[in-house]
Amino acid sequence: MTVGAPWYNQVAVPIGLFLLFLTGVGPLLPWRATSFKSIRRNFVLPVIALWTTVIVCLAVGVTPWQDGTFSSGHFYALVAFAVAAGVLTAVVSEFLRGAVVISRQTRRNLVASLWLLTRRNTRRYGGYLVHIGVVVVVVGLTGSAFNRSAEKEMGLHDKLNIGPYTLECTGFTQDSNPNFNSEYALLKVYEGGKREFQMTPEKRVYLASDQPQTMVAIHSIPTWDLYVVYEGTNPDTGQPIIKAFLNPLVGWIWFGLVIIVLGTFVALAPSLSPATAALRVPAARAVSAEPVLRGGD
Repeated sequence: MTVGAPWYNQVAVPIGLFLLFLTGVGPLLPWRATSFKSIRRNFVLPVIALWTTVIVCLAVGVTPWQDGTFSSGHFYALVAFAVAAGVLTAVVSEFLRGAVVISRQTRRNLVASLWLLTRRNTRRYGGYLVHIGVVVVVVGLTGSAFNRSAEKEMGLHDKLNIGPYTLECTGFTQDSNPNFNSEYALLKVYEGGKREFQMTPEKRVYLASDQPQTMVAIHSIPTWDLYVVYEGTNPDTGQPIIKAFLNPLVGWIWFGLVIIVLGTFVALAPSLSPATAALRVPAARAVSAEPVLRGGD
């Protein structure tokens, strides 16, 4: 039996969402120090954030039902956004709770208190930073549920619409050099009727190996990435075939990976307070508890 991407999505996505849920629940359930009172207190804000996100997503059109049919991709996206909001709220609240205590003790501002809090226990709060990075990566991966694509054979001044963009072909040509032959198109990209930028997707064929290579034109912003591919020319008309992809939240994946790496370095850094300090206290108390020998005793 051969299985493909849909099967792996059905299996891996629920497991991934459950692991994301655990990254938020874990910090709120301290080992051997959990009670129903602490659970109620620590879970109030994350639950509020979770359900608020659900309401906002439904309001903007992120619903499990698309055109009257159930969409598992949109359902998982809704769950992912909601759980990510709850986890992020839980982790950030842990930072703020400790920073407020330090701020009261040292009379420092909140930013300085956050820095001191992290330096006092780098393993714990570096781990929290990794959790935040995982949340951001998951949000970026969730954007794939809303990917769009469009393909068209484009003559001079033909237009291709995808999302908020309109691509207009203003020219296509061929070029040769000692290394490769190439074909490419010149595309003006409009958003809201206003010209924004130009893209030049290209296809090369290297002479030494006779191997083709597609040079994808990419335009990235925090909300989505626009990819434009030159797929070749129609042999009957000689016009280029252009395929465009609009993939939301791709940049969030890279940003989340940066946070994960940063959190790892923080966790590896030594803390200001030695980990053995807690072990010295009982020993000191035991010595002070010993009887003092005086002369004549």
